[in-house]
Amino acid sequence: MKNHYDENIIILVLKRVVEFFAKVSLTYAVYLMLIKLFSGSLWLQIFNLAGYTVAFIFAVYYSISIYKIINNYIKLRRSYSREFLDKKVIISYEVGSFWDVVDRFKDNEDVAIVLGVNNRFCLDEDYLSKTSLVYNYIQKLSDTEKYNLQENLKEQLSADIISYDQTNRPIYSNGALYVSHPTENIHYETALLAMCEPSYLNVPGKFTSSREGLIESFEKLFEQMPNIFTNSTLIIPLIGTKSSGSPLSQEEVAKFLISAFANYSRIKQHRLARRLVVSLYDKDFENMKDLVKLKKHIDMECEMGAFSYSKIKSEIEKPVDHIHKVEIPS
Repeated sequence: MKNHYDENIIILVLKRVVEFFAKVSLTYAVYLMLIKLFSGSLWLQIFNLAGYTVAFIFAVYYSISIYKIINNYIKLRRSYSREFLDKKVIISYEVGSFWDVVDRFKDNEDVAIVLGVNNRFCLDEDYLSKTSLVYNYIQKLSDTEKYNLQENLKEQLSADIISYDQTNRPIYSNGALYVSHPTENIHYETALLAMCEPSYLNVPGKFTSSREGLIESFEKLFEQMPNIFTNSTLIIPLIGTKSSGSPLSQEEVAKFLISAFANYSRIKQHRLARRLVVSLYDKDFENMKDLVKLKKHIDMECEMGAFSYSKIKSEIEKPVDHIHKVEIPS
């Protein structure tokens, strides 16, 4: 049985059913031919027993086959994982809302998450989009934790300041990474990655980004990973995608994160994290073929994808007629 789901699940099951009845019909045709050639009650009993046995074997085989198709289909709709680097690392995807995916791991594993944020690291609630993950994260913090976060990141990221805006807010370089350790209310590490800037319209909750800026931010994230998330299950949502207005598609970001993680793991020759989990929003991946593409991409990286990163990167760095900046919530 082929271990893929390029076809509709109903078609796959129907094919197995048709195969079952075709083989049973063939067996029955052979049975009719044999009872005509051999007479006698003993032969009839032998052929009856043989016919029922063969039919039973076919029924069991195809029942198991259909069960595996449905069971694997259900599993693939929810998650997929492969071991990488001689079983020291796992690369996977999980389907569901981001916070539900975090909940699946946080009680049993050391979890770290990565969230995209504006390059001012301004986390004021009025400044952020209320639909963004970083806004959801800030809502989980107490007033004291919010204050400590702002003070600590100023000290930790002082070397990443490249200039100041008109309101005297520091502007940080793309890929500046602030890591917040677990708190009373947040029981996992949270990394905030600078990857966008305020919209030229200066509208609260609206930010701009470019392909080049997003790639720079992602690459700096993976460059900084060693010794930060080594023993963690690192969960990354599809930050910087078209669903939030950015130039990159969900598939582009998912494949880039998987390939970049594998590539930098090979370069560093030791693991960046114990497990990479790319979190996929279920409504963005309702088509099974999209999940199959990601499954195959993970398989390729874990089996022989040593040169895939440069190909993925070049595909994302498509030449454009002008600098492409679009508004995205952060």
